[in-house]
Amino acid sequence: MDGIRIIRDASYAVMCLCGKQKYDYTLQYRLSDFVFRCKIGGSSLYYSCLTGELVEVTKQEMAFQYLVKHWFYVEKGLNEKENAPKLRKLLYALEKREKPGYNRFEILTTTKCNANCCYCYEHGFKQMSMSKDTALKVVHYIKNNLWGAEANIRWYGGEPLMNTKAIDWISEGLANQGIAFSSKMISNGYLFSENIILKASKLWNLKNVRITLDGVENTHNTIKHFKNVSQSPFLRILNNVELLLNAGISVTIRINVENHNIDEIKEVVDLICARFGKTKLIDFMFRPLSNTNKLATIESDDETRRKIYNRINEIKTYLFENGVGVNSRELIGLTPYSCSADDRRYLLIKPNGELAFCPEDFDIKQHGSIDKSEQCLRPLSYYEYRYDKGDICNDCPLYICCYPNNMCPASKKTVCNEFQKDSILKDLELSIKKEYRHYKKVNKI
Repeated sequence: MDGIRIIRDASYAVMCLCGKQKYDYTLQYRLSDFVFRCKIGGSSLYYSCLTGELVEVTKQEMAFQYLVKHWFYVEKGLNEKENAPKLRKLLYALEKREKPGYNRFEILTTTKCNANCCYCYEHGFKQMSMSKDTALKVVHYIKNNLWGAEANIRWYGGEPLMNTKAIDWISEGLANQGIAFSSKMISNGYLFSENIILKASKLWNLKNVRITLDGVENTHNTIKHFKNVSQSPFLRILNNVELLLNAGISVTIRINVENHNIDEIKEVVDLICARFGKTKLIDFMFRPLSNTNKLATIESDDETRRKIYNRINEIKTYLFENGVGVNSRELIGLTPYSCSADDRRYLLIKPNGELAFCPEDFDIKQHGSIDKSEQCLRPLSYYEYRYDKGDICNDCPLYICCYPNNMCPASKKTVCNEFQKDSILKDLELSIKKEYRHYKKVNKI
């Protein structure tokens, strides 16, 4: 197509809802509020946060009609924000017409943990581990409520490896029932061993492990405060990362960032890269601690938070430019859900068999049990467009995708401000450039 190259197709569902915008040469058009545009070389990349479509424009005048038809440009007087919640509700209504069921299961094998992190939001949660009887009931529940051809499981805790038997029972049960599944895990990484990793690869169908690091060796060991250890946890975890990679299991290194360790983050990244190289099986993600915990003691003032966000973006850019995998925003456009809690294909199963919708508040809320065969339905309040969006949102292209829900403890805590928004948009730009680079590599451009 002259003047334009399609890097990523638009969402079929969104385009079915919106249709193609009719081009009329007598009308005036403006760039959509929901489009993010960035320069790359001699061309421009346009990404629609509404449709999820990404295009490269080399000649604007030749591509303009296409850009109008695909909602990159809209009529000058159109109030797009007014239509945002309506579009999401329509998408939800369409998705709800499909057969009910789940294909993403977050299974807590235990709420016990071998670490004692100061920032853990699970402090005070009831301590329990999944029994064999409950694990077998989980298998039958998944079988009876599976949507699609494959179950996607994420093992979680506590530390899930403190109850590997539960993972064995569920994995064996699913295999015996002929249910296709793959799994991921969130772990602190300490309890892995060669035998466990062999079993993880063969029996658990484990594809990825997310392991958290909190700084260089001394900092990490101090913050994690592991119980009953005989060697440096940091060094043991790095050895386990190597074992996982050798078994073909990918590893995501999550680095928590706060004022006390901000100057160590680059050192941790360089250490990982030097030891494991640019393998495709390893990537990084970064999180400011105050976005995920409930302790006021590590909250920072605005200037410190700005420093943290800026440093994270600097390191993400550094990794991207050096060909190292870095976790960033997914380019999917408008969806009927904003997080796991309102995604009707997601379900959290607690160690005692109770069901919940969110890993952040499962200790105080439950919406059913695997003892009952029926599916548990989310309250309609999970889908409401909750917060009044102020001036900070007016020029943000992600407005269409942003649904702060007042039932969510995390979204209540992380009210967006200018430097957070700037960080989010830089992350979006990184995602766009990653997608473009991948497209060029696949198509040998």
